Amino acid sequence: MEYFNLLKKNPVFKFVSSVKLAVPLMIILAFIVAAGTVFESRYNAEYAKLVVYGSTWFSALMILLWINIFCSTISRIPYKIHHLGFVITHIGLMTLLAGGVMTTTWGIDGQLRV
Repeated sequence: MEYFNLLKKNPVFKFVSSVKLAVPLMIILAFIVAAGTVFESRYNAEYAKLVVYGSTWFSALMILLWINIFCSTISRIPYKIHHLGFVITHIGLMTLLAGGVMTTTWGIDGQLRV
């Protein structure tokens, strides 16, 4: 527990785990995903993947958001019963982001015409 108390006092950890970092990251990612969707609808999925979704900077933003959520989650240690919803939600978000990075890196793209 001593380690977590020292970590919580670290100004870098405070910033990385803060909402001040999370909100701008999510807004930036929302605009980038919107742009990627426009590229995909105007051109094709391969172009959108090349320009947006498969780019290094897009993966870096997703990883940075994952780190932010992870630090936010561990900043609540020791967990109390009223933190249960917070912890479950943030673990779910981390799982979605990890899946997004894995899909970008190793995923197969397909289309289904309806």
